[in-house]
Amino acid sequence: MTTNRERVSEMLRLIEQGAAKKIEDQLKASFGTSWRNSARLPRSLTAASDLDAYAWLYAIVHNWRDAFQDHLKPELRDAASAALAGRNKWGHSSSEIEDNLALRALTGAVDLFKGLGATQETGKAQALVDDLMTSIGKKRGVPVAAASPAAAALAKKPTLTLTSPREPEPKPEQGDLLGGGGVEGLTPWRIACPPRDDVLAGRLNKDVFAANLAAAARGEAVETYSDAEAFFQATHLTHGLELVLRSATKRLTGGDGPSTIGLQTNFGGGKTHTLLSLLHLTRLRSLKGVHTLDPLSGDLGSNGLRGVKSAVFVGTDKGPDLPLETVKGRPIRTLWGYLAWRLAGDEGLEMIQGAETAGTNPGAQVFQKVFERAGPSLILLDEMVAYVRQLTGQRYDAHISFLQSLTEAAAQTKHTLIVGSLPESDIEAGGSEKGKDTLRALEKLFGRTQSSWQPAQGSETYAVIRRRLFQDLDDNGEKARKRTIEAFRKLYRDNKGDFPPNTAEKDYEAALIEAYPVHPMLFDKLSTEWGGLDKFQRTRGVLSLLARTIYASYRDRSDEPLILPSSLRMNDPEVRGSLMEPLEGPTWGSIIDGEVDGDTSLPAQMELTRPRYRNDQIVRRAARAVFVCTAPRGDSRGGLTGPELRLSCATPGEQVSVFGDALRELSERAGYLYEADGRYWFGSQPTLNKLADNRAADVDADRVDSKIIELLDADRKGGGWGPVHIAPNPPTDVEEAPKTRLVVLGPTTPWATGGGSPAEVVALDAVARRAGGQRKFRNALVFLAAEGRALDDARRAVRRLIAWSDIAKDTKLDLAQSQIDDANSRATEARKGAVQGVRKAWSKLLSPRPSATDQASLELDVATAKNDGRETIAEAAWKKAIGDSFVLDLLGRQSLLDRLAVLWPQDRDDLEIDVLRDWFFEFPYMERLRDEQVLADAIRAAVADVSGDALGFAQGKDEAGRYVGLQMGRQVEPRFSTGALVVRDAVAQKQLAATTGASPITAPAVPGGPLNTQQAGGSGPAPKQAPKRFVGAIELDALRGLAKAGQVFESVINELDRAPGTRFRITLEVQAVSDGGFPQDVEDIVSDNAATLGFADKRFD
Repeated sequence: MTTNRERVSEMLRLIEQGAAKKIEDQLKASFGTSWRNSARLPRSLTAASDLDAYAWLYAIVHNWRDAFQDHLKPELRDAASAALAGRNKWGHSSSEIEDNLALRALTGAVDLFKGLGATQETGKAQALVDDLMTSIGKKRGVPVAAASPAAAALAKKPTLTLTSPREPEPKPEQGDLLGGGGVEGLTPWRIACPPRDDVLAGRLNKDVFAANLAAAARGEAVETYSDAEAFFQATHLTHGLELVLRSATKRLTGGDGPSTIGLQTNFGGGKTHTLLSLLHLTRLRSLKGVHTLDPLSGDLGSNGLRGVKSAVFVGTDKGPDLPLETVKGRPIRTLWGYLAWRLAGDEGLEMIQGAETAGTNPGAQVFQKVFERAGPSLILLDEMVAYVRQLTGQRYDAHISFLQSLTEAAAQTKHTLIVGSLPESDIEAGGSEKGKDTLRALEKLFGRTQSSWQPAQGSETYAVIRRRLFQDLDDNGEKARKRTIEAFRKLYRDNKGDFPPNTAEKDYEAALIEAYPVHPMLFDKLSTEWGGLDKFQRTRGVLSLLARTIYASYRDRSDEPLILPSSLRMNDPEVRGSLMEPLEGPTWGSIIDGEVDGDTSLPAQMELTRPRYRNDQIVRRAARAVFVCTAPRGDSRGGLTGPELRLSCATPGEQVSVFGDALRELSERAGYLYEADGRYWFGSQPTLNKLADNRAADVDADRVDSKIIELLDADRKGGGWGPVHIAPNPPTDVEEAPKTRLVVLGPTTPWATGGGSPAEVVALDAVARRAGGQRKFRNALVFLAAEGRALDDARRAVRRLIAWSDIAKDTKLDLAQSQIDDANSRATEARKGAVQGVRKAWSKLLSPRPSATDQASLELDVATAKNDGRETIAEAAWKKAIGDSFVLDLLGRQSLLDRLAVLWPQDRDDLEIDVLRDWFFEFPYMERLRDEQVLADAIRAAVADVSGDALGFAQGKDEAGRYVGLQMGRQVEPRFSTGALVVRDAVAQKQLAATTGASPITAPAVPGGPLNTQQAGGSGPAPKQAPKRFVGAIELDALRGLAKAGQVFESVINELDRAPGTRFRITLEVQAVSDGGFPQDVEDIVSDNAATLGFADKRFD
């Protein structure tokens, strides 16, 4: 049996056989005959070695923009990447390769060969794919057809997108074709649970699902809403609705139910449906066969609520200036007149005639008499805010006052119930100040007397919608549901790690049963995410959208066992319109068309070119799921996780990982699909992440290293170093001076363990040589190098910095201001990340020391200067150097005397402090001092303290050999390059009373043996006159002039200033020439700025 390792191995052989020549030809065409010197190739490849399959795939991926972008289709880059991932698994591990990884690699190879025109290799690679697919099928016990493109094309069913409703499908009979089904033998939902007639007839608008109470009261609504039995047949008795009906029954039959019930939710929350339920409860001729009301049978009795009078008023049904009713030629214009007539007829109208004529509130006492005359009464008030807010002056006040009196009268009368609805938001109240004031007034009114009511909650919503859209299940339907749910439960149990944790719980099985044939996740997302949109209208919006989805799927004879989030056919105009309507902004339509669904969408194109995704619309299903689940929020808070994606798409028998793979590939190419922390979502603004990633991958390595050097150069400050040299090229050019300096090696010379690393070679060479000769001050250099692996991280961070910076400056992208701001913000963040990455990488502190086995040769001490990114490289290196005594910023008096006791030649009575200084900075076995000031401080301390061993200090010698300015036991100011001397204790004390002679000085001896004295200069030089004037000039360039000027002040001027009484005259001369001439605005700005800065001489010629 062929293994996946063998299949991938054969794939690699085919690449070398059939693709190598074509790839090489394209590289030559782009880079010339010396393409190997210019193209980006694996580092492991030597100049003499041939390219293997890995190198050829690497060349495609990493030279895409320069060599292949204009000649190959974009998806071939993904194909090469997939094949390369398979090769890496094959090359880096001896274990078997997983099916999904092998399949992705092999299909990538098929696509690549096809794109390169390698016909024979295409067929052979396709045979490998087919063989693997067959193997996968055998493992699962399911026959799998060959996945060849030709077979897929023949098997693909043609589809037709309709722009107008077709004739209704014949009403199906349950049990027809029950044993059929395209998914694991499961019965399609359309057969097991057919839609209701109005859905099949294409009556899909929201208005159909918006119950009209006034039309139903007049008997003018569609049968579902106007006929009591038909209405309850399509109604699910939720807990909240049951409470209302039970309370109403008790109240209307003389029980202790509340006299007023208030219903308050936003659009589509079920208020009007509850009012209709109460109305039809009083109109039912018989309870027989109305099983929805079985839980209320004990309260209703056999006669129900027959005999209860009802009055229905809908505020949007009548205008405020039109009669509400005309009775025997007389118009009724007030709400109280209308309700009195509806409940008690002419006699009731007569009771309040005076108030009707005057347009004033009749009061609670009068209306209590109306209720008593009418008997058991149900008053249903809908859209009252919409009516009252239109009234003005006395009429407005009278109606608010009447509604209060009405509730008080009902409270004092048995058998009377008032049920009113109120909107939940100010927008639904009309948005005006008058509407808001009216809503607040009615909320206070109903708040005093109302009973609690709850709209449909949780899984109740499933049943409400299922009952309204689908026929009841018969026995065959029940069996089909059971088989389907068992199959999905097994899918979730067998792949626990691939789905959300709650899907393995028993409660989720109950949710699947309750929601069938709709998947619970689709219900949840529509209710929670979409239901919160003002224009969606909660349950009404869910009903309308699902009705359109059901109609489209049923029309296309869908074989799906459940309606999943991925089932919404967004290429259908009706479904697409339902989704776009509640979303803000014009871009959503183009997002659906271009990146979610449709024959020309990006997912469809990917499916045409990717055999793995072709047959089952894998990419489109994944994109639909993300859109349905995330579009309302459009940000990461509502992003879809991997487990949620699989739950939204996968059906029994499918490879669950394929949807994540498809979505990842789609996100690399899509313009509005975002990804962060494993969450995916569609947003209305195009994403820049993909653009940044692509640009980062294409940044030239030299540009990356140049940017790193720029960041290092900006990080030179801090610590007690002398000059800090950033990436000197070559390091042997670092100048000589008796001051410890930090040499920061560039990114091309990192440190690596094991010996012979580039950093080690370069550092030791720089210690030994200086500009072609021998370096004198070998103990004045400390090196800082990057650690290899951390350098890779730093380079990645710098690539992102360059990419985001380029995007922010690229005017050709025509970005919106918000995108420019985002790009600038990302560039700022990327810069912080790059600086931090560089600081962490440059952590290896190297200092020369004599070899433990050979004193004449040098080796490196290595320490790690850990940096969390908050310190400059110079600060972190200094802290480590001082902590590990690589460098001393303080040399104790006794330490100096101890050194002199060993190194001072016995035949010398004095020693030039310049020679002593040079010894410290020249010989690596000496302590490494920060600078000569550290030695001067130690000499001062040794001269001042005469307890124990001591030193004398003299400014020099006169012609007679006497020490000039000899001092002991006093504070002195040692100055180098002045001929100053330290004098032995006994000799100095002797001269204070007499004179003494001197003998030649030599270099100190190496501990344990003599030292070559050539560099000590033989006998000490005669005291010389100290120079009194310094003049220097330097040319600065426009790009790095500011940084160089800072170095001049730090390394030259600050040093000169150390001499007491130093006076400076520093001038800066600027000469600029423009071949095209300077524009007027440049001339004006420069002239003004120069005057402000105090330029003594300034002019344009």
